[in-house]
Amino acid sequence: MPLNIFNNTDLDIRSFKSEMNKLVDKLLKDMNSKQNVNLNIVDDAEMQKLNKTFRNKDMPTNVLAFPNIGIGADDELGDIAINTDAVTRESNQQNITTRDRFLHLLAHGTLHLFGYDHKENNEAEAMEELEIKYLKDFNIRNPYTYEI
Repeated sequence: MPLNIFNNTDLDIRSFKSEMNKLVDKLLKDMNSKQNVNLNIVDDAEMQKLNKTFRNKDMPTNVLAFPNIGIGADDELGDIAINTDAVTRESNQQNITTRDRFLHLLAHGTLHLFGYDHKENNEAEAMEELEIKYLKDFNIRNPYTYEI
């Protein structure tokens, strides 16, 4: 499997685990990568530690991506951390399912591993277009049209 999942939370991902694998597999194929992605599913406390350690921001966030920069195995594209506490909060705020929010963050994090970013408007638009395209395959509507 191209997606190695490490779930350190109570979130039950069984109902959409195969979709997680399909999403990452499709992204990897479209980007011509034969590498694997490591997914760490964490809570607010663990995400806050990661965010503080690697970004010097002492607060939790919803997703972090750590591209392999020659430190890890050659067959690994990188690591993604998704915060289930944030997924739950955000899915409730947006009135969407946990599955939809989780898959959106997984697509977002995977694109970060490929170097996509959203610091500049044109970069954000390109990244959002790809997210919308891939999420559509899973019958997830445009995540950028939700009211928060």
